[in-house]
Amino acid sequence: MTDDLVTWFRQQLDEDERLAQAAGGTSWVARGHLAHVSTWSRGVQAKWCEILAEVEYVGPTAQTESMDHAAHIVRHDPARVLAEVAAKRAVIDLLEELNELGLYEAVQFLALPYADRPGYREEWKP
Repeated sequence: MTDDLVTWFRQQLDEDERLAQAAGGTSWVARGHLAHVSTWSRGVQAKWCEILAEVEYVGPTAQTESMDHAAHIVRHDPARVLAEVAAKRAVIDLLEELNELGLYEAVQFLALPYADRPGYREEWKP
């Protein structure tokens, strides 16, 4: 069962990497209001559409409902996803090298955010 989970999880990382590379593989930035306003609660009173109309993305544009959504999109840009994929792979590789009994348990937790994807098995939940 360990090999099945590890294989499945590596496939999810491969897909994340593929999508991040297809999206440019580099960091996205936002300009305009988003670059100057850290949170909605700081008193920005303009309509959502007026604010978002002035936000320029480097990378694909996205329809968002709020500044928080826009900030989230920028924070999870392709470069960050690629770094996260590499870090997760390094953890799995290290545990495999060490032949640790904790490999299965570690991958159970690493794979949990992917539980809504096809192929995930309920028995893999920690």
